[in-house]
Amino acid sequence: MTVWVEWVSSAHGSVDLHIEPVAFNAPKDTLTFHSFQSIVIALGGEDQVPSSPVDSSHGTFVVAISLYAAGYDVHMYDEDVVDGTGSGAAYDEVVRAVQARGVDVVGIFGYSHGG
Repeated sequence: MTVWVEWVSSAHGSVDLHIEPVAFNAPKDTLTFHSFQSIVIALGGEDQVPSSPVDSSHGTFVVAISLYAAGYDVHMYDEDVVDGTGSGAAYDEVVRAVQARGVDVVGIFGYSHGG
């Protein structure tokens, strides 16, 4: 089963989700969710576009997927979303994370033109 949880508060914390069988009221399992305090932006090289599945020759996105699988809040972008001033979709994502979600650690990495 896949469960998606959105943390809507800018205050950090954690919350438990108790999974119970319908027939009786005893927890079968518990999942603990933690708010993200960091964000990772991955920028591909020239003509490297994020895809699913990830193209194995696009190392930046291979690393990004590995970080995502390890529990990081990772966002992958084509390098063309960043303009000459540094603004664009990737920048906007970081600003939203800092201002609306209280993120205070930002990691950005890229390859070639995305670097």
